[in-house]
Amino acid sequence: MNIILGTYRIRGDLRGVVAQALQDGCCFIDTAPNYHHGRAIPEIGAAIRGGGPSECGNRLTISSKVGYTSADEAAVLLREHIAADEDIVRQHHVLAPGYTRAVFAETLADLQLSALDTFFLHNPEEQLATRSAADLSRVLARVFEVLEEFCGGGKLRQYGIATWSGFGAPNRPSVLSLPALLALAREVAGNGHHFRAVQLPINLARSDAVYDLVIHGGGVLADALFAGIAVYASSPLHGGELLGAVKDTFANEIEQGRSPAEACLRFVMSVPGVDAVLVSASTREHLRTARELACLPPLERAHLRHILELIHGS
Repeated sequence: MNIILGTYRIRGDLRGVVAQALQDGCCFIDTAPNYHHGRAIPEIGAAIRGGGPSECGNRLTISSKVGYTSADEAAVLLREHIAADEDIVRQHHVLAPGYTRAVFAETLADLQLSALDTFFLHNPEEQLATRSAADLSRVLARVFEVLEEFCGGGKLRQYGIATWSGFGAPNRPSVLSLPALLALAREVAGNGHHFRAVQLPINLARSDAVYDLVIHGGGVLADALFAGIAVYASSPLHGGELLGAVKDTFANEIEQGRSPAEACLRFVMSVPGVDAVLVSASTREHLRTARELACLPPLERAHLRHILELIHGS
């Protein structure tokens, strides 16, 4: 189980947090251009260049994203013909080949790296506010072509989808299909395509995907397991909301003697098919605890089933 330093919810000295994480050997960092008030990627770049000794070396792994912009930047994209009006949804979300090229190039420049590990299309379901599903598929295919070009040129190892609600959410049906996305990637690049990862929220409050897998043997996690797609679990503490919602009694039900935060992480780390968990740890102690938990064997599947039945009702 890998721990990824997620940078979405880190407040304060992001550069310092990243530098400390690298020094301690946490070598996988996830980010996006819109994180940390638009300064996340430059701050990470500065930490990589000036953070002192690091245990990571050539094991440094960065994933980033494309999708969100600002209203001011959207106006620039239109003026400079980087994106068309129909590519920009609600003045803040863009998926287009030209924009993807521009964001990818800027990301590499800010990080001062020659290549990225993973590049995600960020919440593509946002596009459905103004596009049909068929139109979104056409847009995704055009962006996939660009990302396959990057992979072929050695600038990118893999790409995928990072979504908040695309694969479903409480009281919201799934609007994305992993098998359909993989079929689209095959149309673009054949069986050797590089669509190899998905990022989605998995936690005690967002456990529907886990329930579908463990109880029914289906859903997006089953699809990922079948296809060999890497799954990165985001928001394991549900943005911190679970720290107040999960009581000690339920934490002990998950694993005796665990704090609510530890129990939440143990649940997510035990989900079959999850390859890595994003942790927005602003302190060295919290990140160290998460990395220690990641070294433990997962909870038994029967116990995971028991926890899910308690959450969803047997």
